[in-house]
Amino acid sequence: MPLFVPNEHAEIDQESYLEATDMKTIVKLVNDIEGGFDWLHDYFDVDFLELDVIQDTDNNPHRVVDDLRLVLADYSEHGFLKPEADQVFTRRMIRPEYQASVEYDESNTQVVRLPYGCTHDEPEGDHKLQPLLCVSPDLGLGEFEWDIDEDTGEFFFESWENDVELPDPLIEGEHYVQCWHDLTHIWANLVYELFSSTLELKRFHQGKLKSCSNPDCSKFVFSKKGRFCGSRCRNKINVARFRAEQKKAIAVE
Repeated sequence: MPLFVPNEHAEIDQESYLEATDMKTIVKLVNDIEGGFDWLHDYFDVDFLELDVIQDTDNNPHRVVDDLRLVLADYSEHGFLKPEADQVFTRRMIRPEYQASVEYDESNTQVVRLPYGCTHDEPEGDHKLQPLLCVSPDLGLGEFEWDIDEDTGEFFFESWENDVELPDPLIEGEHYVQCWHDLTHIWANLVYELFSSTLELKRFHQGKLKSCSNPDCSKFVFSKKGRFCGSRCRNKINVARFRAEQKKAIAVE
């Protein structure tokens, strides 16, 4: 089967992309994967952050978060990665096959372009992804726009970048293929950036990552002065300390 290239991408301004993949996001994901993905939703205007839509097995969100947790645990406890976490980190730091690129939009603002992949398997259930058209690079179209005829259900090209003529007829499986968005390439770029950001823990943020001071809590804290992951743990420890002091004072009397 010839190579087919999707003509789709997602864009996000570079500043938002950096914020969406920084240490605060990592800690949110590790502490609460559902809440962490809600946090990512605030940055991205693409519908790919449903946990069961991301299809790649190795980049399964729960497995990614487990690997991030292992890396954070070593940095918080030891300040460096022990062999197991280092192996995980090294594996996750392989650049994605289809990489994000930094470009300038019409207003001369730097944006990150994230590549869509494609799948020939129509998504099942409630997650109906947008139809996608992939074409053979041999057509030489460059960037192109296309649409679907509502009456016939057939696609047609509206315009294309290069000065070439379309073959007549267009043959499915040779010139083009209809498919659906596969968002694993976008997710793979985010995973790479998230693990890249953990390098900041030994370069710029030494001592800033720690475990929550509530001994019954397994969450992380990313703060120079903060000791608790949230008000619930802080209040629990403060109440326990207050009661212990009261009990000690009564015993002395």
